[in-house]
Amino acid sequence: MKNIAAEIADFIGLALFHSLWISCLAALLFGVLRATLSEERAALRCGLGMICLTAVPLISVIIALQSNETPAFYSFSLSPTISSISLPVWGLVCWTIGAAISLGRNGYSVWLANRLLANSPKLTQKPILRRLNILRAKLRIGRKIYLKASDQITSPCIIGVLRPTIIVPLSLLGRVPTSYLDAVFAHELAHAKRADYLLNLLQLLIESLLFFHPAIWWLSTAIREEREFACDQAASSLLGNEQEYAEAIVAFEEARAMQATMSFREASALVRLQRLLFPSRRESLAPLCGIVGSSTVISGAVVLAGLFTANLTHANSEKLHPIEPQTRDVKAAKALLSHSSVWKNSAPVGLGATLFRSTYLIEKEGKLFDLRKTEPRLFEEFPNSWIVENSVNFLNGRLPSLDQDRDGFTTLEEYQNKTDPNSANSYPSQSLKTVYLNRERQVYRVTYSAKPDSKRFQLTRHSSTRYAGRSTFILQKGETTRDGILRIEEESQGNLVVTFLPLQKKFTLPLKKDTEIETSFAELKFNLPDGNKPFYVKEGEFFATPDQKELWIVHSVSPESCVIRARGNKIERILPVQHPTQTP
Repeated sequence: MKNIAAEIADFIGLALFHSLWISCLAALLFGVLRATLSEERAALRCGLGMICLTAVPLISVIIALQSNETPAFYSFSLSPTISSISLPVWGLVCWTIGAAISLGRNGYSVWLANRLLANSPKLTQKPILRRLNILRAKLRIGRKIYLKASDQITSPCIIGVLRPTIIVPLSLLGRVPTSYLDAVFAHELAHAKRADYLLNLLQLLIESLLFFHPAIWWLSTAIREEREFACDQAASSLLGNEQEYAEAIVAFEEARAMQATMSFREASALVRLQRLLFPSRRESLAPLCGIVGSSTVISGAVVLAGLFTANLTHANSEKLHPIEPQTRDVKAAKALLSHSSVWKNSAPVGLGATLFRSTYLIEKEGKLFDLRKTEPRLFEEFPNSWIVENSVNFLNGRLPSLDQDRDGFTTLEEYQNKTDPNSANSYPSQSLKTVYLNRERQVYRVTYSAKPDSKRFQLTRHSSTRYAGRSTFILQKGETTRDGILRIEEESQGNLVVTFLPLQKKFTLPLKKDTEIETSFAELKFNLPDGNKPFYVKEGEFFATPDQKELWIVHSVSPESCVIRARGNKIERILPVQHPTQTP
């Protein structure tokens, strides 16, 4: 009688064996349905694809449970010696290792997405939120959809099951027309209404378990393509303008193609536009026949040898990973929209000037920019001559927000303050990076306790959070307490008049009665590479910048803002309060 471990191993091996031919059958069935249905039925095609994909592990498990006997080539017995384990067991071991690696990679991608969600600041601009809510109401989505921005992605995405959140690339917000945001919101809201994020998690699980089968790769890729096409159709139908929606796709794809950074990989812009503008063609069965044929060969080899080979090269199309700019697709998509020729520089980068080519000629959005001239500007923020003189990386679309010399200031801030963007020793005033996090209110409690003689006055300061320990001061007129808070002014009608130095306000202290004077501390920090540790400064006190070059005084603190002034001049800055969890 087999032990429990052997029975479990037999069951898994049998289920995997049946998944070989069931995967081929499911891919072939979906391929036929996909070729039969028109491209205008993308939502139905995506749903049928998910049914076929989910049916593979379910049917495999059901057949394995109902089978009374295990095929001969999967029968084995466990033994303490490795030499007694047959080849099929090694195949099962290979599948276990491959599935664990695939699950780990997919789990890591989901963790990256959640970390991106947690670290992205919220967008609070009312006009943008109003646009989002209007489209959400039109799609009849009852639950709240959150909105954030991030500089870690170059393509919009939606993350979350219980709290779906749209994340918009921070670098693109100011580079596309505001009307294009409607296209982005409509597309991502379509994902939210269809619960695509949850379906994608299920898809990742199935991909991890059946990572070895080419038919599963093709089926999963086809489902993701249909999912994007379905959302494109829903978004363009909601906006009522296919041409403008197509232009928005091209604008975002072109901006993304300029940045070889972390991104959610999606269907090609060219393919999406072809299906959106010309939804008349049918899917060809030729690629599917090749996939099913290769799957059959591989399945037969697995059955004959009793081995499972782990193929871990499949890349999930909705995971965070570095990609190269899809420049050719973007240009082809633009040509499809404009029906005109597009300039293309095919010469290798870094070979110097050749005939009809100059290193100062740059193409952007179908226009040529000569960096030796002032107009037109490659980036609206900078003159072209400044870009050339300072040798900044103009090939990066996120140039204004880059910090090339790692001194904590972006290229745009360096330009605005006339400092060197390539030198860590040349930077604007570090006070510009002062961030006001929170206000802490404290009570300074003091008592005019006695008058030892005609010239001296005795004060008692009581303990509080910021003023630890009870202290007694005996002072004359014009003298200041040791903590630098009170200055004795005069005695008037038996009461003592003092000046509260942090606020430069006068208070009257009655004899032998406690007086409470409220004071505020500002929780500040410097948004610099080495200055992220918060610190407290009391109203009226000075603080220095990290480089110790400037002194600033906290003039006043309120729940909404903190006013700081430079020592020795009249420069004043008003710092709005920021929640400690937000990125300023």
